[in-house]
Amino acid sequence: MEVLRPTLINIDGRIYRKNHVKEQVYLNEEEEDFTCSGVVDYMDEPCDSVLLEQTDRGYRCALAVPSALYK
Repeated sequence: MEVLRPTLINIDGRIYRKNHVKEQVYLNEEEEDFTCSGVVDYMDEPCDSVLLEQTDRGYRCALAVPSALYK
């Protein structure tokens, strides 16, 4: 593939570049163990403070979010 002249694809009147993706395969690598061992404390997450309601259109959840987190 030429970097300065990539393959062009025409889809519905729009021209797209086809970028070459080079995938690397790593052999003989050990898998990392991401299991959790021991007791984990989740007390900082208030699960009971969120009210989840089932309505005729689906589910509804209302949260109080500080105005600094949205525009």
